[in-house]
Amino acid sequence: MKKRPERAWTASLPLAAGLPAAFWMVGGAWIGKPMTALASLVLMQAGVHIIAYALTGLPIFLLTYRNYDSPIWMLPFALVAGTLLGACAVALIAPLPVYIFLGAAYGFITAIAAWLQRPRHHENTHHLP
Repeated sequence: MKKRPERAWTASLPLAAGLPAAFWMVGGAWIGKPMTALASLVLMQAGVHIIAYALTGLPIFLLTYRNYDSPIWMLPFALVAGTLLGACAVALIAPLPVYIFLGAAYGFITAIAAWLQRPRHHENTHHLP
C-alpha cells in the first residue's frame, strides 16, 4: 500500500516533537522547575517546533515524497539538511550560540524522524508485480 506524503509527515511528528519535549521535561525537572511552568514550557516548545516543521518539512515531503531516489531521502544528506535548516531558522529568531545549537539539535532529530518515514521503492512502484 502506498503511503501519502501527508500521512508520512504526520507519522514523523511523534518523534520530531516528542523527543525534544521529553528533553525539556527532564531538563526542567532536573533544575527544579515547578510542574505548571514546566508543562507550559513543553507545550510552547512543542507548538513552535510543530509549526516550524510544518513550514520546512511538509513542503519537502509534498515535493519529493514520490521520488524515492531524491538525495533528501539519503541519511547523510537528510541529517545535514535538517541540522542546517534548524540552526538557520533559530538564528533568524535568536542569534545566540546556545539557541543556534538547540535549533541544530531540533533539526537533527527532525531529520531522523523524517528519514524514518522516507518513501520506499516498493511503495512507489506503479507497475503490477
